[in-house]
This record gives sequence, C-alpha cells and structure tokens, in this order.
Amino acid sequence: MKNPLLIFLFLLICMLTLNAQETNKPEQSHQIGIQANPFFNELFFDELAAGSFSRSLLVFSARYGQQLPVNNKFIAGGEFTWWQTTSRDDMGYLNLGPWARYVLSSFGGTHFFAETSAYVSYYHITFRSFGEQESITIDGFEWGYYVAPGITFKSSESRWSLDLLWKFSTQPLIDNRKNVFSFKINYHF
Repeated sequence: MKNPLLIFLFLLICMLTLNAQETNKPEQSHQIGIQANPFFNELFFDELAAGSFSRSLLVFSARYGQQLPVNNKFIAGGEFTWWQTTSRDDMGYLNLGPWARYVLSSFGGTHFFAETSAYVSYYHITFRSFGEQESITIDGFEWGYYVAPGITFKSSESRWSLDLLWKFSTQPLIDNRKNVFSFKINYHF
C-alpha cells in the first residue's frame, strides 16, 4: 500500500511542477537589434531640401544580446555596423565587436543604461582627383571602443523596444565625428 501512495504523491508533485512552469511566462532574455537609416547630418538636410540623396551617408547596424544569468541588469552580445557614403569620394566603414550594457535604473517601461563596446574597424576610402582619371584607395584596420549613455523604451507586455543612445568613441564614427547619436529597434525573445 505504501508504493501506490508514493507513486500518487510523486505524480501529484510532477503535475503541480509542470502546471507551475506552464503558467509562468519565460522571461525574455535574448534580443536582436537593427538600425537602417540615412545619417541625419547637415548634408542629409541639404539634400532633403534639394530632393537628391546622392551624397548621403547610409547606416546599417545589427546586434545580438543576452541578459547575463548572474544579474539581469547586465546584457552582453555582439554587434556589427556598416556605413558608407556614395559621393565622388567613396568611403565605407565596417565595425565589428562585442558590447555590454548595464541598466542603471528603470521607471515602468523606461530604462536608463550605460553601454560600452570594443571593436575593430575596417575602412575603404577612394579619393578621385578632379581633372584626372586617377584614384587613390586606402584600406586599413583600426581598433577602438565607445561608451554610451542611453535610454530604452519598452512596455512590459511588448517584445519590441527602442534604444536611443549617444556614442563617444576613440575612433571617428559616422561623418568623421567621434560622438554620434544612434538608435536601434530591438526584438526580445
């Protein structure tokens, strides 16, 4: 008689455990972020007024991140950013590296954070002279890092969020500036 009672208790505990796991939603600890837009500088607004975007900078960025199991305020992952201008002198940069974020404080769906990234940057620049058909091409690699304060907007029931951040870098970023505004749209899963 003891064996059927133990089996019954074992099955009851298993069913309660499975039921508790089904009713609790798993926390969204992974995220994928993208950015695809022209760079909003003076040249962009001049070309917007003229109706021609032949010299604008184009920006594309993709990243993956995961909350660290040690502390859910830490997020770490990898990112790559590509930007290019299509003008008389073609310039293209590709940055690749890890990134980490710490959420400083949260108020409802608003999260303030600090982020950093170390990256390797590959650049390809072609200079053309005016009267001649000659062109000079420069390729190379550089190492750099950036730090960025920022803010995230995300409702608790949504899987989407918007990051707004200002990057301060050791290497020139977009438009040959070492500090730029950036944004990303993220999907959490």
